[in-house]
Amino acid sequence: VWMLHRDAVDEHRNGQGLEGVRIAYNKLASFLGLGPFPENFVYERRNVFGSKHAGRPHRDRHLLCSLAEAEALAELQRYFRADAAALRMWLTRLGGGKGAIPPRLRANSSFCDL
Repeated sequence: VWMLHRDAVDEHRNGQGLEGVRIAYNKLASFLGLGPFPENFVYERRNVFGSKHAGRPHRDRHLLCSLAEAEALAELQRYFRADAAALRMWLTRLGGGKGAIPPRLRANSSFCDL
């Protein structure tokens, strides 16, 4: 079993840009017994229509991250803290070490902590 967090293949979220995407896919290829992708390989992005990528704020961020919702968000982060820790542990064990943990997951940050 190999685990790959979706942020690892998102150059806007992995903390290493396109180089991080290349590293993530090459680790997966190695696990499968395949050679690395060519240096000039272009990784296509899929399912990004209407997303918050490329530094553009999500259109509903002002509603989801308002002060009125701050208490609920803090409670959810506390509630799911153990799940986030377990995910970090499994990614470390089955995803190629501590480098497999995306920065936002490592910091237990949310969509509103951007």
